[in-house]
Amino acid sequence: RHRDAARTGRAAPPDPSQEGWGAYMQRQIQERTEQLGFAESSMDRAAESSSSFSDGVSDYIKKQKRQAAMGYVTKQFGF
Repeated sequence: RHRDAARTGRAAPPDPSQEGWGAYMQRQIQERTEQLGFAESSMDRAAESSSSFSDGVSDYIKKQKRQAAMGYVTKQFGF
């Protein structure tokens, strides 16, 4: 814990066996809030990746439809 605190630049949390229940609850809420922030940013990145993937698939399907239509038209006119 102390090493993690030194690495992140935050004060080391007190020894859990010596902190009161109020301090414990406050620390737990803070830690869980930070974890939710990390999860939220991960979900945002996943959503962006998924969105760009679906845009790519959509563009590919549009291109395939256009090529199929052009192939049909050129076949009908004998080009």
